[in-house]
Amino acid sequence: MTNKEKYEILCSTETDIPVFSRKQWLDCVCGNENWDVVLIENKNEIIASMPVYMLYPKVISMPAYTLSMGIWFNPKSTESDYTKELIRKQNLCEEIIRKIPRNKSFLQNFHYTFTDWLPFYRNGYKQTTRYSYILLDISDVNRIWNTFGKEIKKNIEKARTKYKLVVQRGMPIKDFLRLDEQIFERQQYRPGSYNL
Repeated sequence: MTNKEKYEILCSTETDIPVFSRKQWLDCVCGNENWDVVLIENKNEIIASMPVYMLYPKVISMPAYTLSMGIWFNPKSTESDYTKELIRKQNLCEEIIRKIPRNKSFLQNFHYTFTDWLPFYRNGYKQTTRYSYILLDISDVNRIWNTFGKEIKKNIEKARTKYKLVVQRGMPIKDFLRLDEQIFERQQYRPGSYNL
């Protein structure tokens, strides 16, 4: 069985694999032939994985429309002791780094749950930190609004009043794609194909 076949089974059984790292997503945004997956197994159980997108030889990058990827650790395999768990994950990272296809360019936006980049540093990789802020419970919009600072509230109100920004659901795909195209034109960025 290939790594991708094993990974497909893993994605169908593990609910905590992020959507951007799931086989179905990767097949859609990368094409089946342009990605692979590195697996670390112990006694026929996958204990860590890392999908890898390579559109060009020796260039590992992020697929279009994909917020994050990186390493997934099987939560069933965790240690209760913090130090032991840290060492276990570092060792798994080292194994994954050894198995990553040789590359001259490596760009990964790791999932926000990945917190220890040290093994990559030790292996000569460089990094830039970017932050994502996660709102875990959005059921009470007023509570969230009250947690925002004055400047954020001012910017949101300005977007509503001056720029007439509205949140709209159920927009026809043609209208969304036209809006998407305008945004990319303004940013002087060429998006992926509309089929994607």
